[in-house]
Amino acid sequence: MMIYISGKITGDKNYKQKFEKAANKLISYGYDVFNPAILPNGFEYEQYMQIDFLALSFCQGIYLLDDWASSKGAKRELEEAKRLGLKVITEDDFLFSDTLLQICKDTEDVIYSEANQEVADEKFDARLQKVSNMARTAAFFHDLNKTREENFKGVCMDIPFQEREFFYAEFLKDAHIMLDYDITEEDSCSQKKRFEKMYSASQEMRDLCAQYYGFEKEEKYCLSA
Repeated sequence: MMIYISGKITGDKNYKQKFEKAANKLISYGYDVFNPAILPNGFEYEQYMQIDFLALSFCQGIYLLDDWASSKGAKRELEEAKRLGLKVITEDDFLFSDTLLQICKDTEDVIYSEANQEVADEKFDARLQKVSNMARTAAFFHDLNKTREENFKGVCMDIPFQEREFFYAEFLKDAHIMLDYDITEEDSCSQKKRFEKMYSASQEMRDLCAQYYGFEKEEKYCLSA
C-alpha cells in the first residue's frame, strides 16, 4: 500500500523532520510512502497542491498527522483523498503498536542501564529481553484493515503460551512507570502529548491482555501530576 502523508507544513519550521519521522515509521511497518515534505522549494502554493493531488491519485491511503486540522492544504488533501476513495489513516490507528514499541525501547533501556547492571538478575533480564523481542516483532505486523484492538490481540496471541503470564505481569504491568518518566523528560509539547496518549493506551492494552489471557484485571493507575 502506498500512503500519502498529510499534515501542517506552512508555519512549522520543523516540518521536514516531522514528516521524515512519520515516513520512517510507516516504512518500518512495511508501507510505501509519498512524503510531500521532500518537494523542492520554488513552486507557488497552487502548484504544490497540483503536485500533491497528482501524488494522491497514485496512493491507496492518506496518513493524517495530528496537526492536519490546522492546515488548509491538509484539509484539501483529505477532501481529495475521500473523493478518490482512499483509506483515511490517523496517528491513533497505530497507537497501540507505537505504545508497545515504546515500551520495548524503554524496557531495554532499563535492562542495559548502568543502575540496573549493579543489581541485575541475569535470568530475569534475559527473559524480559526475549519477551521484548517477541513483542517488537509482532507489533510490526500491523494490518490497517484491522482495528488497533484486533492488532493488539494478534500480538498477544503471538506470545508463546509459557510466556504469556510473564508478558502480562512483568512486561505490561509496570509500563506506565516508564511512560510517566518519558512524559516528564520530554521537552516537546507535541511529543509529550503523544506520550500521554501512550500512557492511557498502556492501561487499555494491559486490560485487553488480561481479557485475552483470562487473567483478572488489576487496579487502574493514574498519571502523576
